[in-house]
Amino acid sequence: MRNKKKVIICALGDYYWANYAEKMSIALIDNGYQPVIVSESRLGEYQNGFSRAEYKNCQVYYLSDFSEQYTSYGNVSFDKKVVFSDFIRLRTLGGAKLVGAKRWDEIGELVTAFVDFVFDEEQEIYAVLHEAVSTSLSYAFYSKCTKQNVPYMGFLTSKFPDRFEHDLPFDTGAELIRKEYNRLLSDPLSVDKSEYQWADEYINNIVNFIPDYMKKNVLNSSSFLSVLNIKNLKAFIGSLLYSIVERSDKSHQILREGAVLAKFRSFSRNLLRRLRMKSALYNFDSIDNDWMGRSIFYVFPIHYQPEGSTSVGSPFFEDQLMLIRNIAFSLDKDEYLVVKEHVSNYGYFAATIYEEIKSLPGVKLIGPEHNIKNIVMKSKGVITLTSTVGFEAVLLEKPVIVFGDVFYNKHPLCRKINSVFEIGDAFSEIEKVIRSGEVDNRLYLLAYKSFTSSGRVIYGADCLNMSASTLNYLKDLPCDT
Repeated sequence: MRNKKKVIICALGDYYWANYAEKMSIALIDNGYQPVIVSESRLGEYQNGFSRAEYKNCQVYYLSDFSEQYTSYGNVSFDKKVVFSDFIRLRTLGGAKLVGAKRWDEIGELVTAFVDFVFDEEQEIYAVLHEAVSTSLSYAFYSKCTKQNVPYMGFLTSKFPDRFEHDLPFDTGAELIRKEYNRLLSDPLSVDKSEYQWADEYINNIVNFIPDYMKKNVLNSSSFLSVLNIKNLKAFIGSLLYSIVERSDKSHQILREGAVLAKFRSFSRNLLRRLRMKSALYNFDSIDNDWMGRSIFYVFPIHYQPEGSTSVGSPFFEDQLMLIRNIAFSLDKDEYLVVKEHVSNYGYFAATIYEEIKSLPGVKLIGPEHNIKNIVMKSKGVITLTSTVGFEAVLLEKPVIVFGDVFYNKHPLCRKINSVFEIGDAFSEIEKVIRSGEVDNRLYLLAYKSFTSSGRVIYGADCLNMSASTLNYLKDLPCDT
């Protein structure tokens, strides 16, 4: 009898992923695959069901168990960037004291050794399922998959309605899209007329388009009910039970702080944000069409943090305040920087941060209520880490500078730079491309679309609403994978 194809489900340590592991493993078994579940700890199981999960007919590995047994420190080489995202997350959520209490060199080695152990134990692995790389564990799995030539399905909500990204790694995805774009440029007649019509409609409506992940994002709500709700109460009770029952597992949970303290800190942070939201609005400047019409300015969109798009995609520039400060002081005296707060982020910054941004020379700090695309169209261009605004800007034929790895950074109107002193030359170079008129945004959109599939990631839904899409993905993998 032929062995079933082994598929690793990489599940992080919270209730979303515990639910995903449980439901997705059943779907895989029902469709002839052999699931292997890998999780940070048992915390998510308690948040999801108040006890250990009973996964049927599949091997389960816990990083917390491996951490308890691992003693061979100093014997495994590792990429230090593996743990950068969790370092930033814990520093943002828990402060320098929490970060300083951990040995990040040991954590990096431990996570790498754990992933090596899972691959060694399971041998032939058909694919690894997870979202786009965002944490230490997912980074280590992605790196291992790359070395072993194993498909890593890093799904992520795309910029298109009811479609998700896959096979677009944070570090090489832009190059894959560039190659597909060049292929389409060399043979535009191969593109169906309906696809051109789809691309035209998307571009024509880009100014008022809202991506799926922003439409019902709980972070966009100022209501206290978005914090005080049954889901969060259940997660807190589960965390409390976990801390009481699973003392050993809890003590070896290396990528998070204490379960109860973490939920309390998250609750406090979000509650404080709601209290700050109204007063935060008084920190913003106002700009109008008259000012934009007579001013030379760039746009810098603030990111919500912590988030994988910056902690993984742009780790060395994730300190947004420092970057805004450096950009402001590097611009010419008659140039402005319009800094727009993100609807999911405003209120998290203390008033002192907003005040410092506003004090910088040539900086205008505006609130989340503005339609940033209307402002971008009147600007000289966009400067960002990895924001979606950059993608929208190139479709509006505006120059974009990025400081990180993002899927559109090989677009003809985008340049990735590593220093604020490169901004002027980069914009001059892009402006020459714009004047040449050689950019076909319709074909670029279709190149990006080829790395997306029908489906929508919904956190909180069974299997994150990804069951059918995942099975289709696995079915379409090359047989020799």
